[in-house]
Amino acid sequence: MLISAGTGAPSDGLLRLSRRACEAGIPLALQLREKALPDSELLRQARRLVEAGDPARTPVMVNGRLDVALAAGAAGVHLPARGVPLGRVRQVVGEALTVGVSTHSPEEVRSAVAGGADYIIFGPVFATPSKAGMGEPQGLTGLGQAVEAAGSVPLLAVGGVTPETAGLCREAGAWGVAVIRALLEAGDPLAALRGLAGEQS
Repeated sequence: MLISAGTGAPSDGLLRLSRRACEAGIPLALQLREKALPDSELLRQARRLVEAGDPARTPVMVNGRLDVALAAGAAGVHLPARGVPLGRVRQVVGEALTVGVSTHSPEEVRSAVAGGADYIIFGPVFATPSKAGMGEPQGLTGLGQAVEAAGSVPLLAVGGVTPETAGLCREAGAWGVAVIRALLEAGDPLAALRGLAGEQS
């Protein structure tokens, strides 16, 4: 999963990588995480990503804004750990949208599973500026504990993940990874994408 950088103008970078992923046949979910944008601009960005992408290969998730996700026709909504309760979202959308949840401990993972999350993001696994306020890195041991707590629900590792460490996360049991800088700041985005996906460039 590629998460937008929170700069206020994320869609160009996400669109380029979405197209590269489609051309290479690599599925890449996109999470639009832009908390500072006005509602109208956030909706515009979300619609742009949805309309330009392939729902099967590049599904779009909107972070924290169920209303925007619904209005844009996005694949789903991603809930922050301290955001709108998962149960309330399920009451509104049922199974019509994919619902993901961010977590930072095995306890939060178990809560997300009990609430019916379709997927879970866990971290930070490694040190990273984007997750500096989310506590100490959990490491691969913490990731393994989170994977065990998730059971059959897909869990993605986030926080300082690179093409070089993505394999370690999968070995610890992660279903996949979620990144920002590893793709948006990569000198060779396609090679980085292949590395994150466990493919040879």
